[in-house]
Amino acid sequence: MPEMMPRETTLIALPTEGRDVGDWAESDTEDVHNCPVCQSTARSIKHPALRDVTFEVAAGVWTMWECHSCRSNYLAPRPTPSSIHRAYSHYYTHRDVVSRRPITTLHGVRKFRRLLVNGYLKQIFGLDEEPASSLGWLMYALPNARARLHHEYRNLPRLPPGGGSLLDIGSGDGAFLQRAVAIGWKVVGVEPDAKAAQMSRARGLEVITGGLEEIGAARRFDVVTLNHVIEHVHDPVGMLRNCWEILKPGGTIWLDTPNSESYGHQIFQSAWRGIEAPRHLVLFSDSALKQALQQVGFHHIRNAPRHDPTLELYRMSYVLSAGGTGIPPTLRILALALCARLRRIIAPHRREFLTVTAQRPTC
Repeated sequence: MPEMMPRETTLIALPTEGRDVGDWAESDTEDVHNCPVCQSTARSIKHPALRDVTFEVAAGVWTMWECHSCRSNYLAPRPTPSSIHRAYSHYYTHRDVVSRRPITTLHGVRKFRRLLVNGYLKQIFGLDEEPASSLGWLMYALPNARARLHHEYRNLPRLPPGGGSLLDIGSGDGAFLQRAVAIGWKVVGVEPDAKAAQMSRARGLEVITGGLEEIGAARRFDVVTLNHVIEHVHDPVGMLRNCWEILKPGGTIWLDTPNSESYGHQIFQSAWRGIEAPRHLVLFSDSALKQALQQVGFHHIRNAPRHDPTLELYRMSYVLSAGGTGIPPTLRILALALCARLRRIIAPHRREFLTVTAQRPTC
């Protein structure tokens, strides 16, 4: 099928070109003729002229394509594996993350909320963090807050009686690994950013600088997590296959990644915060991610509970659509987010992020 130019409609102004940070050398790009997810060649242009309007550090103008077979989106051409590090000079992992404030510095509603959270985490995970309220069960009356909390812990189950091991791929500054340690998990992280990996080691965590290939062939884990990692990978299905290999039989993989078919992408088009070219090389659709997991050999593939990020994501996308300036119109953003939330009741595959778990068979 011939490659076609896009027919886009949008309710929001498209982003300005942003600060000119130059061109990405053609010798440092590679073309992609097949969908990185399903290998189909049938495609059309989704966004013809993407720039790094998020951090304004990566050079180049990029084209994003939509696969006609699996509805995933991907960059072509894209930065080579040896050059893409230049797009990360001011990325998240280069910034220190502020730790949670000690409860002694909190007052009023904030202090009560922390007491509830500590009480709930004690009930669910056995977290021994005091002070904790015996009223932690009240969190069940706050479904979005409870879902946010479980997402912070990557929907981990309560620790098995014999203990459990966990690998976090792209572990950043180690904040999640610290939370997992606090509820009893034995953890390892791999992080390509040397500065972020060093920050993690300063926290007393075992974090290896590099990628999954740095993990010894004999090591196996009960849980492997990838939080907004798979979209950065040149060979995403290969990454899933490597995760399958490193999991123990019966082990679980957990992923969170932007959804190519989200309502936010439809509304904001090239200004949608989930695009982030050229760091995001591929955006899965819901069905494509689940088919890829099944193809690798995973089963019991399920959507994991997640808090609704729509409002925050729409605010950021609106700012990007306005060239990185201005204050989002609160009522309009609220209306768009509420409408999307209602529509997702009958179309859950259109959620903003795909949060999915799957298991390696026991035999």
